[in-house]
Amino acid sequence: MAKRLLIIVSTLSFLIASSAFAADPAPVRILIDSRPEYAEIWIASKFVGTTPLDYQLAPGDHKIELVRPRYKSWTRELTVTTAIPTRVTALLDPTEKAEPCK
Repeated sequence: MAKRLLIIVSTLSFLIASSAFAADPAPVRILIDSRPEYAEIWIASKFVGTTPLDYQLAPGDHKIELVRPRYKSWTRELTVTTAIPTRVTALLDPTEKAEPCK
């Protein structure tokens, strides 16, 4: 009887350990690029680098913003799926051309 109880406890420990790993999925590779290059990348209002960038994100929804002087900001909501690498390429639109000084 004691051996049977030990096996059940051992199995229960394994199930608890397995569920702890399942609750925190591995980050997913995200490649972020822009045209033109060298735009600042902000994810959840945190600066993470400039394009092009090879980055890791946890699965879920993330707000991504790319910013570059003389171009309009580019903002999207990105849904990252477990184990599926993703490529994001932003085409930045130039802002209105300023009039030259007279």
